[in-house]
Amino acid sequence: MEQQHAGDATGPVPFFIEYLKQAGLFDGWVAGCPLWFTSPNAPSKRDLLDTVLLSVLAGHYRYAYITTLRCDAVNPPLLGMKKVVSEDAVRRGLAKIEGRRVWLGCKRIWTIACGRC
Repeated sequence: MEQQHAGDATGPVPFFIEYLKQAGLFDGWVAGCPLWFTSPNAPSKRDLLDTVLLSVLAGHYRYAYITTLRCDAVNPPLLGMKKVVSEDAVRRGLAKIEGRRVWLGCKRIWTIACGRC
């Protein structure tokens, strides 16, 4: 008799993170992001974008669901995150990106992350 194992939707995420890192896709995406913070209390651009990526990969479609990433002890360290950014910080940070529609529209990482290649 086969045993049934509980699955998790984020199970393949570490492999995808490794793919993004090895292909240099994620570093280029972060470097090309037109976002700059001037406040010393602001999160780093990298942590903010890492949080957004993990949220998309987890299937979140609301900012409020970002809070659940704080319980993830596996994936944030794989991206080299210092901390998971709050939902409010993500909302404010994404709103500050100048030309965000053009920047997100031309980046293939979102197409790959959403499985629409």
